[in-house]
Amino acid sequence: MPDGTVAAFIEELPRPASREQWLIRLDQLRGSWCAIVVTDRESFVMLDAAGSLPAFFDPGARALASCVALIATQPALEAADDTLGQRRRSSESYLPFGLTAWPTVAHLLPDHALDLESFHPFRHWPFRWPSPTSDLDATVDEIVSELRLAMAVACRDGRPLMGLTGGRDSRVLLACARDLVGNIDFFTWAHADDGARRDLADAAALAELAGVRHRDQAVIAPDAAFDEYWALSTSGALSDRRAKAAAASSVSLGSQRAMILGTGAEVGRAYYWQSGDQHLPHLELDDLIERLGVPATAVVAEAGQQWLSSLPVVDVEAALDLAYIEQRLGCWASAWASGSGVGPRYLFPYVGRRLFELYLALPAEFRRQDALAAEIIRRTWPDLLRLPFNRPASWRRRVSAALARTPVLWRFARRL
Repeated sequence: MPDGTVAAFIEELPRPASREQWLIRLDQLRGSWCAIVVTDRESFVMLDAAGSLPAFFDPGARALASCVALIATQPALEAADDTLGQRRRSSESYLPFGLTAWPTVAHLLPDHALDLESFHPFRHWPFRWPSPTSDLDATVDEIVSELRLAMAVACRDGRPLMGLTGGRDSRVLLACARDLVGNIDFFTWAHADDGARRDLADAAALAELAGVRHRDQAVIAPDAAFDEYWALSTSGALSDRRAKAAAASSVSLGSQRAMILGTGAEVGRAYYWQSGDQHLPHLELDDLIERLGVPATAVVAEAGQQWLSSLPVVDVEAALDLAYIEQRLGCWASAWASGSGVGPRYLFPYVGRRLFELYLALPAEFRRQDALAAEIIRRTWPDLLRLPFNRPASWRRRVSAALARTPVLWRFARRL
């Protein structure tokens, strides 16, 4: 971190004697980080629990960088049209499983580290899958403590920005920062669609209820120069019009500011789970690709099968949790954050190995009902529950489950 927090943390501890001890020690770090470990015996690169700071590598060239454009040998994104497939025609899609627009360059996934001797990635988490909690109250209390600490750190220097919506994730962070709200500038992106207009109204009502200042933040259309920057900085792996527009608009907020994001909160709810998953013998590749909403190309299918075959778990719901962490966070969210590098620096209160393990230890039915957000708010700022959440998880899950079981309808709906 810019203030040297990570370096100080490591210096205060005895030097780990083995790779395994290094991995365990680094996994104690919270938030967004990338570590390059070099000892007299080995060297490797490791990411935070969500892979929020991307790392790309080309084994043949023995090259490592934070952006593909720094190491790619092919100059143009158009060279990878066969890999990208329908991505260019979709309003929201991305390349999963560590793929990029350049065939020789891979994206290092969360839960993996890169051995700098062999230039091959290896999985380091989970050592063992988190056991279901026997004390729900204590687990939720620990999650609250972790989030409160993260928000206190976020507000320690300067006045961070934070987006408000009518959904769960930003409201939880607002509740956990109850004593700090005077030090945060709240806003909502004013996208020109019905969902955004509802978010603006709900966020304004929430801000009034909480007694905090809030503004609508204008969204500008990206120009040709930003389109080129976005394509290169996201490594050609992300197509998301709203995300690109927000990234372009955030430039005006300045690079000296920090922005608090809700990335990673979905790990606490069974985001990709569907009814009956607990009875499936294994996760099928076609089903996984449909749920991820990624291009069903031959290259994606091959990489997806390799990922499935390498999983340390056989339970379908656990595999779907790993898919969310490693694909949605590690590939989609990481690329999006990279594409927003010219605006404020991002802070991720929901990201941390301990937090993820606490989320995954919650009872299955508790997660299916998306009960965590309301429970956290009930313990921290119960008045905020007087306003309903504007995107009921149960409704979204029912629609997604029905569409995902009908691939043609699912693809059609995603294009719309």
